[in-house]
Order: sequence, then C-alpha cells, then structure tokens
Amino acid sequence: MRERREVPPSVPDFINVEEEHPRQLRWLLGLLALGLAAALLITALTRMLSPAGTSWGSGQLVGGGYVLTCEHVVRGGVAVTVHWDGRAYAAEVVATSVQWDLALLEVEGVYGGGLPWRQWRVLGPGDTVVAVGYPAGSSRPVTVVGEILRVGASAMVPGDVRLDDLVMVHGAYEGGMSGAPLVNAWGEVVGVVSGSLAEGSAAGVGLAVSADSARRWLAAIAPQVSLPTGDAAERLQISQVAATAWEAAVRVQVTRARLDGQD
Repeated sequence: MRERREVPPSVPDFINVEEEHPRQLRWLLGLLALGLAAALLITALTRMLSPAGTSWGSGQLVGGGYVLTCEHVVRGGVAVTVHWDGRAYAAEVVATSVQWDLALLEVEGVYGGGLPWRQWRVLGPGDTVVAVGYPAGSSRPVTVVGEILRVGASAMVPGDVRLDDLVMVHGAYEGGMSGAPLVNAWGEVVGVVSGSLAEGSAAGVGLAVSADSARRWLAAIAPQVSLPTGDAAERLQISQVAATAWEAAVRVQVTRARLDGQD
C-alpha cells in the first residue's frame, strides 16, 4: 500500500468560508448576473500551449488505468505522459470531446482508484469546493479553495465552441490547472476544471465542466469506466479533502510537433 501524502501546514482550513465572506459573494453574484444577462461568458482556457515543444495540464484517476482531463490540454499533442506517484507513464488518448472539453487517457501501469463522484448533493452559491492540480507544470500538487458562484452556466470559448452546464467558482485558476478535479466538502468530484474568465470580464472566476456532464460523456464513450460513488455522511475538513484529492490528481505532460522550419 502506498504511503499517504500529508497536506502541508500551509493548506488553510476554509470550511466556513461561505459564512466569512457573504458580502463579497453577493457582490460578485450581482456583477456576474449582469454579464450573463447581456451575453454568454467569454473564457480563456487555462492552458500553457505553444506551437511546438511541451505543455502541461492536470488530470484525475478514474480507475481501471484511465485518467480524465480536458480536451484542450491534449489537443495537437503527438505524445502524452502522465506523472503520478513519483513516476512517469506513457498515455494514449482514447477519446476527446470539444463540446464538453473532456479527454480520456489510458495509462498502462496506473491502477490507482479515483475519487468518489457526487450522486445526489445539490451544489449552490456559497458551497465550498477544492481543486487540486499542477499549475504552470508544478512538480507538486497545489490546493485551490473556492466558492460556488453559479451552476449551469454557458460560455463561448476560442473556436466558437459553446460549453454548457459549467460550474462557476469564485477564484480563477492558473495555467496548468485544466483537467484538475473539483471536489466538494464531502470529498466527492463535482467538476473538472476547464478555465477562467477572459481578461476584461469579472476577475477571479474559474470554470469547470460539471460532474454530471462528465459522467454522461464517460458512460457513452467508455462504459468500462466505473466511477465510484460517494458515501460520506458528514462534511470533511479542507485538509482531509485535499489529502484525498492529492492521491487521485495527476500531472499531464504533452509533447507537440515541431513546426516546419522551427529549431
């Protein structure tokens, strides 16, 4: 059995964050409501993509040797490597969806179990969520705590693609966090981090594909992937949520082809 990683003391416990910042949350909700009434949100996907070379993203184990990440993380890649538990594994892209910004990877040799997925708990404004990923290609997982602002939002992303059923979170995500699991206070997956609002929009807002959308997509394209369900009866401390998510979060490395005439 692998040794459990300990969460560093610097990881704060924001379990009551919704009671600590009600005024700021109401202000942000009002601002976002005005923007949504005028048009769909314009997003900048959180990615570190270059025409050639290496880019980085995040992902999560979903059991059976599979990893779930974002489509834009692996787009244009000629080779994908998953880093988990101190080792690097070659990965094969099994399926992708531009519509949902999701990608499924098969990774031989990685058989760790995934996080439980939400079944019945309804998310709402003010609910605490935790994302665990690898911003900017960091070699260690980073925990980002936020609050739900809206569930069921839509957004237009580069390429004139509309993403629906998004979870909006108070707290923007850095490049490299795309594909990271978004987890609630019961330790259950509620979304897959996809991006943040574009510059010029309301600042400090992240976006995630909902767990419901991801579950339906996986059931259609990979019925062999059996997602575990959550059974936690009580809310957990943020440090406990983070420690559990660390076990399932992976770092995704994507190698891109060299352009003609480029050194």
